[in-house]
Amino acid sequence: MKNYKASILVLLIAAFFAAGWAARIASIAQERAAIRQFGASPVRAPGVPIAATRLDSAADIDLGPLEVMLTVLRSVREHFVDPIKPSDEGRMAREALRAMLASLDDPNTRFLDPDQMKLVGEALNGQYHGIGAFLAIKKIKVGNIQEEHLVVITPIDNGPAAKAGLRPGDDIVAIDGRDVLPLDPFQRASEVIKEERKKAVDKDVIRKHIESETKRIEEGIPILKAERTLISEDDKEFELTVVRKGTPKPIKVRIKTQAFSVDPVSWKLINNDRFACIRISCFTDRTADELEGAVRDLKSKGVKGVILDLRNTAAGSLETVLSAAKVFIPGRVFAVEHKSRNRKLPIRVEQCSEDRVWSGPLVVLVNSGTARMAEVLAAALKDNLSTKLVGESSYGDPSAVTLVELRDGSGITMTTGRLVPLRSPDIYGKGLSPDVPVASDGTQDKQLNEAVELLQSLAAKTMQARAGK
Repeated sequence: MKNYKASILVLLIAAFFAAGWAARIASIAQERAAIRQFGASPVRAPGVPIAATRLDSAADIDLGPLEVMLTVLRSVREHFVDPIKPSDEGRMAREALRAMLASLDDPNTRFLDPDQMKLVGEALNGQYHGIGAFLAIKKIKVGNIQEEHLVVITPIDNGPAAKAGLRPGDDIVAIDGRDVLPLDPFQRASEVIKEERKKAVDKDVIRKHIESETKRIEEGIPILKAERTLISEDDKEFELTVVRKGTPKPIKVRIKTQAFSVDPVSWKLINNDRFACIRISCFTDRTADELEGAVRDLKSKGVKGVILDLRNTAAGSLETVLSAAKVFIPGRVFAVEHKSRNRKLPIRVEQCSEDRVWSGPLVVLVNSGTARMAEVLAAALKDNLSTKLVGESSYGDPSAVTLVELRDGSGITMTTGRLVPLRSPDIYGKGLSPDVPVASDGTQDKQLNEAVELLQSLAAKTMQARAGK
């Protein structure tokens, strides 16, 4: 993220525009005062983190872009041939905010409509909508250009995407036969024309390419609209065209959006009840309590070792994962948060009563769907407890994302920091490498079997160490 100044401007513009401009702006001095007010006390959603940065003074803010936008708005209101209604101004403001945040070129920093904000709030409680997958807008190189693609981070347990067979890394290239278009849909056409001209081909060939690309763009669906469509509350059925690594041809998947809920924590006894596998499917407000309850139950059953399954786990805020982390590493440093203005802030886990803490042998399962806070938790367990990781490399996006609620019910999300492991290498853009690499074969759980074997070895060493004492 460039700096916090842009975020302050976003808050001001949204607060004024989205309210429909019920009162006219009297002077630029009022905008300056409003900016100072927002800088002192930004609007925030309850229970959601807000960036801690405060500007030293409003003089730090370049009001030039804001003044230009106000000039454009006044000109449109006074001179546009058709009447401009408050609802029109609100719509223009939302599109301006969307473009403003998109220009930062960060998939986690974006504008959210009120209906999207509602879905975000419900997700914090484990209530999900849409196809049931965490999606990301990711830049992928296609030939000589880089363009945005709609990629599945991971399907959510028991959701439509998981039942339909979607996998982490699947690239959704079309919805109901309509191509998902990148933010600049003309980039590919320009590259094709440039390459064809180099070959000195017939003009008719170039014309056909232009016609083909024009049709693709006219019939396509913009990537932001495609994302909103797949996470909406609407009860609809779609045919997704998916490109999957290792599969020669695109895959067609029929999937229906729906509302569903997820149990954040589940567990089962394995290996003749000697061990247990705890599955965390998502980090919500309930995760920590359910995890503590699971540990108490397993201790009462005399379980000798635990496998923590973080595969295909992506949802959750920093607060929810820290609450869960105290079950394993109470009082330890979770990660170091790199924030704006070159600040580095160690994040420490709170203490927890001993009866709720698991201190026995532990192995963690990870894969490419282990994303964001889940992969930072895996790194923290590795750094603090020397916990072994089994499976595949994680997703590689340890971003700290802040959600800010605006006055009209809309909001913005911003990347306000990146979490760097205490001792392990920085995983941003690379992912967390497993200690024991095991690829999934899709038929039997080789990764879980490998984790059990490793846990048996660790449990035996623990018993020997206790006997030696």
